[in-house]
Amino acid sequence: MKFHAMNTTFQLAGLEKNQAKRIKNWFCYVENRLSRFKPDSELSALNQSQGKRFLASTLLYEVVEQAARYYKETNHLFHPFLGKNLEWIGYDRSFEHLTVAEDRNELVPPIPGNYLTLHPDMRSISLAPGISVDLGGIAKGWSVGKAQQWLQKEGLASGLIDGGGDIAGWGEEGTWTIGVADPYHIERDLVQLQMKRTFGIATSSTIKRSWVNSRGEKLHHLLDPMTGRPSQSDLVQVTMVAPDVCTAEVYAKTFLLLGLEKGVPLMKKNKPHLAFVTVDQNKEVFVSDNIHDYAIVKGEDKNE
Repeated sequence: MKFHAMNTTFQLAGLEKNQAKRIKNWFCYVENRLSRFKPDSELSALNQSQGKRFLASTLLYEVVEQAARYYKETNHLFHPFLGKNLEWIGYDRSFEHLTVAEDRNELVPPIPGNYLTLHPDMRSISLAPGISVDLGGIAKGWSVGKAQQWLQKEGLASGLIDGGGDIAGWGEEGTWTIGVADPYHIERDLVQLQMKRTFGIATSSTIKRSWVNSRGEKLHHLLDPMTGRPSQSDLVQVTMVAPDVCTAEVYAKTFLLLGLEKGVPLMKKNKPHLAFVTVDQNKEVFVSDNIHDYAIVKGEDKNE
């Protein structure tokens, strides 16, 4: 089954018809609740709360709580509180509706401090005035992971959920083969991963979601939290492989922001069980050695 939700194309494989329909409805529900592009979404209401305590649904609270945890875990590299900065550079509407972004002379820098307070007893959120939460990729990765958990609990032995590159798959070794696309030639793969185990895969790219402003400057949606501007690291694409898709989503973005030289030692130190495929601005491909823990690799160009 193939459908559009969350500003991307979803594909489901291995599911029965009724399961696929239910999972499709789930993603549409998450989009309606958590999109910052929908003025009537619950996330938009939170972003307009201006410091007042906001009573959240279980869905919003869980995703914001998860985002805040990763924000701390990554030492603020994963930064879900840059919604205002994304709006400032022109990413203020769903990506398919972007053309040439409005020219703005200044960029609002990130505001240091405590962005939000979670109140688990009342399941409420206090968001600092002037801050806008952007759940973006983590909402997609989290919801894909949730759908996977439900289907596995129901006894589905093999299945795959692909939410525009946020992929969760499970089944016997060799059931699923995942292509890592060449960011410069998306019609072809850099490598193909024949998966050995349950996995989560996510890809972050500075090319896929990019646009120009009225001065002809090329911009993208992956912001460096130190500057509030689009990342200028040497990497243009990172594909992360992890036991779960939400972790893959967060660390693909984190790695890309760090760049190859800083990213490799940090991953070895903090997340040695995650594997990755990167592409830099010179079109060089880098594949971590531990990718073989997850998959048989076909077409491998360069190893760690």
